[in-house]
Amino acid sequence: MKFNQKPRSSGDAHDHVRIVVVDIETYVPNFEGDDFPPWPMHRPICASVLTADRDDLGVVRFNLTTIMFSDREIEALAELELLLEGRTLVTFNGKGFDLPVLALTAMKNRKFDASNLSNLWRAYKFGPYHCDLADQYSQFGSARGASLATLCAALDISVKQSAHGDEVGKLYESGEIETIKRYCEEDVAATYLLFLHWIAFRHSDADLLVTGCAHLARFIEAEGLDHLLAHARYARTYWAHAELNKRMAAHLLRDLKIASSREIWRSDLGISGDDPENDDDDDDQIPF
Repeated sequence: MKFNQKPRSSGDAHDHVRIVVVDIETYVPNFEGDDFPPWPMHRPICASVLTADRDDLGVVRFNLTTIMFSDREIEALAELELLLEGRTLVTFNGKGFDLPVLALTAMKNRKFDASNLSNLWRAYKFGPYHCDLADQYSQFGSARGASLATLCAALDISVKQSAHGDEVGKLYESGEIETIKRYCEEDVAATYLLFLHWIAFRHSDADLLVTGCAHLARFIEAEGLDHLLAHARYARTYWAHAELNKRMAAHLLRDLKIASSREIWRSDLGISGDDPENDDDDDDQIPF
């Protein structure tokens, strides 16, 4: 992926064909205080990474991976690098927290070949390579007070079921790594659903939400991701399934009408579909 740090025209938009959604959980060693510690003090515990690839038919295929950082930061950064390759990054407040923490972690470990992470960390704020939903929903700070939890609640998206961000440090100290992992994956799934709403509105195309939401639900159920079932079984998902079924039925009906019209046209001209001599390139001439 080549990055252009210069301003792009207003017609440019973030890619929705190959994206990677990232969320990290962190802890601050030996911190005492009630305020949220400055980001340079944070060390990553894990990064949940959801890739979503949309094909020409609108089918979205997913992969969900949670990379553990504790005692293996260099290996974890290398794994993350591979998943970032050639994709548009989607985060919530990634510019303000996730990417700076990850970039600093790479520098601490002398992992200077993390070019994908470096490019996304430095990506132009208004460019197409990193879609930070905190910026997009707030119009770059014009509309304040829009947290991930607040936006998800407004759109009926399940969020913060396993834990809350201010509990992660205590969970880590107690060795409850699996709870942190589930919490991180819940956040990354919620961020993807938030992205679908935004990109559908951005392009005035409800199909982007319908297909993405319905296919995510199928992925969650097929993979047995029980902690994400709330994302697969909420009202918007049922609506997406119904809309997708209607679209499939409409396409099937259209195809049947086209096939019927072709048969009528061929019959009127006395063309037999069984005679290859009479059927040479006829389909290319049928105006349906």
